[in-house]
Amino acid sequence: MHTQQDSQGSGEAKKFVSQVSCALLERLDQKRPSLAEIALALNMSERSLQRRLLQERSSYSALLNQSLFERASKLLLNSSKNVNQISEELHYSDPAHFVRAFKKVSGKSPAQFRLAENGNSRI
Repeated sequence: MHTQQDSQGSGEAKKFVSQVSCALLERLDQKRPSLAEIALALNMSERSLQRRLLQERSSYSALLNQSLFERASKLLLNSSKNVNQISEELHYSDPAHFVRAFKKVSGKSPAQFRLAENGNSRI
């Protein structure tokens, strides 16, 4: 049975995960933020952050990967930067690591993604 309290808890969960994602995205410009930096930004211990994310069926690494994917997607679609420039901007040690991570999430290489998405927006 689904109660109003369950709905409120679910909303709070989404809000918390959203706060973590926002904190990650805000810090991706300077460097890849650590769990400790995000916990500090949210005024909680690293362990509390991990525990809370686990309760919400998420993890720091999953949210970081999602944030990196969102940022990469925007850069691919809204800039003329090449894969090497984007991988550097997102703090990957090697462009091949970026391509592999992007393909794991999207099912397409960054070049395929750019071509498919830009092609769809022109229809």
